[in-house]
Amino acid sequence: MINYTSEYQLEFNEFSSLYQLELSPQNRWIQLGAHLPWDTLVKIYS
Repeated sequence: MINYTSEYQLEFNEFSSLYQLELSPQNRWIQLGAHLPWDTLVKIYS
């Protein structure tokens, strides 16, 4: 089973957690993830 949240889902910034981490936008994996068509991939693999 895939737990997926669409990139079009709204966020509630008022609810924060001590366990949330801010990842650097310079990280190569974050940059790669920004270019992947996540909504299309979920349709294929679910």
